Amino acid sequence: MPRTHPIPVPGRRAVRRDREDPCRSDSAAHLRDHLDGMRAVLLGRFDLAGASLGRVVERGRPADEPERLLRSAAAALMLGNVTEARRAGARALAAVRTLGAGALAPRALEYLAYAELRSGRHQLARTHAEEGLRSARRAGFAASALRLPGAVREQRAHLARAREIAELTGLAEHFDSPVHLLPCGDRKRVELARALCLEPRVLLLDEPVAGMNAAERARTADVIGTLRAELGLTVLLVEHDMGLVMRLADEVTVLDFGRTIAHGTPDEVRRDPRVLRACLGTGTEEEDAA
Repeated sequence: MPRTHPIPVPGRRAVRRDREDPCRSDSAAHLRDHLDGMRAVLLGRFDLAGASLGRVVERGRPADEPERLLRSAAAALMLGNVTEARRAGARALAAVRTLGAGALAPRALEYLAYAELRSGRHQLARTHAEEGLRSARRAGFAASALRLPGAVREQRAHLARAREIAELTGLAEHFDSPVHLLPCGDRKRVELARALCLEPRVLLLDEPVAGMNAAERARTADVIGTLRAELGLTVLLVEHDMGLVMRLADEVTVLDFGRTIAHGTPDEVRRDPRVLRACLGTGTEEEDAA
């Protein structure tokens, strides 16, 4: 009789890899969309960012991994979808605490604080922010209360870092003063200093000089420039003060009623006729006459 050979069957390792491929590819696509969306935001291409960040939010809804949920919360915040940001942030915080991934807790609380702030829930936003600052500490409550050596060393290190940040933001002389006694410009810099305590890689500043006088605006501009130089931060600045924008920005994107009308270096944008027309009203008389 002729010898028969069994039909080859894929090995166990190959079968396992095939089963894992959809999850891996979905996770990779989620990360790729997140990076593409954030890169488009930094380049001022909000038309391209919306599609990528929208896919990040959609893919994050059925997820239970903290990193994917955190990316979804960040994407939802960039899109202005506060409800989705709060949902993803809360799920990320629950997943972090369930899995014991305490290092990710400050990020989840930071996104929750931003979402609540955008919703107008200022007290809840402050609660999340303060909890985020506390969760960044390694020493527990009992160790801090008992003044154990490790907790004392950590407290000294945090205090030293806080003084460094106060020095960078021009608040060193007010370090021991109650915030509510400070003038408007100094209170705004306190908010900036608190954000820096979380050691962000990207700093979003939404109208940081609103309500300030000329001297306070100039001082805040100096502080932002110093932070960029000293900490190497990427700063995304949303501001109507064109003088401040032209002084600080490497690239400028101008929006007119939510539509991008110009993007480029400060010198290029300053000379763009569409910007002059939208911001200064020049050219309207010629158009009306035509």
